[in-house]
Amino acid sequence: MKLGKLLISSLGMCLTLSAGLAKAETGLLVRSFSNSQAKNNFATIVQTQYVGQCPGVAYSYPEAWFTSDTTGVAPGLRVKIQNVSPGMNPNPYPYTDREYSSGVVSEHTFLGIDTRHHGQTFSVQPGDNTLQYSIAKGAQVLEAGTFSLNVELLSRIENRPYECRWEKRCYPTPSGTRCESYLDCRCPFY
Repeated sequence: MKLGKLLISSLGMCLTLSAGLAKAETGLLVRSFSNSQAKNNFATIVQTQYVGQCPGVAYSYPEAWFTSDTTGVAPGLRVKIQNVSPGMNPNPYPYTDREYSSGVVSEHTFLGIDTRHHGQTFSVQPGDNTLQYSIAKGAQVLEAGTFSLNVELLSRIENRPYECRWEKRCYPTPSGTRCESYLDCRCPFY
């Protein structure tokens, strides 16, 4: 089976899944925000350290899809992936449980740096991550195994100044309405 393009409607763009290859190896196909080309079992997460008037830290959240080289997607299938790497919180280990029932890959998930389970992202750490997976239909496990995901953490520093704009405030007075202009400066939200 040849892999082609998979339409990611939530982002309104196409993701190239190694067009022309017979099948990707078992694991995660990961797309960083700076690249539409998916990489197999390799993720890049960008850590941005903000300095200046609005300091802080932010991380990118690459998008990932599971694929198996032995069990293809089929109606009613789900895949559960757990990160059992050393240093991960085992109560419970970070996991994701995705549909594996249509298309050529599982339902997507986002990767995030952490050691605990989160409902919205699948937690990983920089370096090699040991991931256990199982593909099941109901209670019947069809395939189970382990694979490694390598996560590269890129750090960058960026100045983040206030964003300022002129505002106008009006209020009633005994002699009518009085208006004042003032400069409103805030940290941007991104």
